Amino acid sequence: MIEGIPILTFLKYSLAIIFCLIFIATFVLLYLNRSSDKILLTVLPALVLGATAALITMIFTLQEDTQKIEFSAFFTYDKTSHLSLWSTNSSVPMSEQDWATAYLIQEMMKKNPSLVKGTDPNDLGMALYKDVALRIIVETLFQYFGLHWDINLKKLSMPFQNTARYGSFPDSPQPEFLSWGDAKKLFDGHTTFDIEITTTGKLALPQGTRLVVSEDTPSHDLPCTTISLTNRFVTVKISVATSGGSQGVGYLAPLLPYTDEQKSSYWTSQYLINLSAEFNPLRSGNPDMPRYKRWVSNMFEEIENRLDVRRHWERAREAALLKQFHVSPNISGERAKQ
Repeated sequence: MIEGIPILTFLKYSLAIIFCLIFIATFVLLYLNRSSDKILLTVLPALVLGATAALITMIFTLQEDTQKIEFSAFFTYDKTSHLSLWSTNSSVPMSEQDWATAYLIQEMMKKNPSLVKGTDPNDLGMALYKDVALRIIVETLFQYFGLHWDINLKKLSMPFQNTARYGSFPDSPQPEFLSWGDAKKLFDGHTTFDIEITTTGKLALPQGTRLVVSEDTPSHDLPCTTISLTNRFVTVKISVATSGGSQGVGYLAPLLPYTDEQKSSYWTSQYLINLSAEFNPLRSGNPDMPRYKRWVSNMFEEIENRLDVRRHWERAREAALLKQFHVSPNISGERAKQ
């Protein structure tokens, strides 16, 4: 440490200054002796070789970095009404996903019951709850990144209660904003986006970020929707694919005192969530790159926290345990903004 400056940083800037001085001195001498064939024939090839060597060294020191997370999301609901399990039985341990799902389905029922029940009596509701998963993801982005994308997220996780404080850094760059109205247009045809329940109204994004929503049909022929966010530093993809379903209450079966007949009135749909980020290797050493990696990490963590069935199972199991001791847990989590 040299007067508050890390030694490595001091050496890097010192070498850069020395290199610039040598380059300037070489250029000046070359210009003053530009009529000398001997200097031109010896110095110019040396400069070309040096520049080539520097370029090759830089290329090999660039780093390719990716982040990938894959998990499953489960939704359990009544086969006939398509109301969520928690809506039909409030004694079931509730997660953030359950609360958001119940509220969204309730608002859809108020607007138009056919949006939930559908018009086909054989409809199992799998397309509906795929849209629910997409809406929860987008709501999560709008909630956490409503004021800025480069946030300092501090979390305190305790049994049945997760508290988070978040706010931008003092030196965070100026963001650009996407309004809820503009975002909703990208999800044309997804019925859950016709309901106005968002509280933030805008999404902060890095300058120059392009958001695109695409529909795909992978090899398993089940529908998949992908949200892509692309800028100069990173390409982020968030995909939700239908992966199947089964009759019953799914992973909650061991915790619910339901008879086989009661279980048979429910359906559990399963969705595969893929989160991936590919960082631009040409900017791997850019001083702003850590901001983008932090943005991606915060984004993936909150989406996983909302939808990952493994986390919901742990919370539900803890809730069932506390219930034996007559303690009323709150596993929906709390959020506070800094």
